[in-house]
Amino acid sequence: MKKPGQEKGDPDWENACKDIDFTVIIKPDDDASYKNTVDILDEMTINQVKRYALVKPFEDEVKVIRATESANGIK
Repeated sequence: MKKPGQEKGDPDWENACKDIDFTVIIKPDDDASYKNTVDILDEMTINQVKRYALVKPFEDEVKVIRATESANGIK
C-alpha cells in the first residue's frame, strides 16, 4: 500500500510531511526597511521554505519589541 506522498509522485515522500508542517511567519515592524524585508524573503527561497506568510505584527507584539529594545539600550 502506498503512502499519500508516494501516490502524488513526490520523489522525497518519506520527508514530505516535514515540508507540510513547517511554516515561517514573518512580521516586519515599522522600523524594517524594504531591503530587510527583501533579504528575509530571499532567505526563504535560499532555504527552500515552501510555506511562509508576511503579516503585520499585533500591537502587543510591537509593545514587547519596544520594551525589549528599551531595556537593552537599543533605542
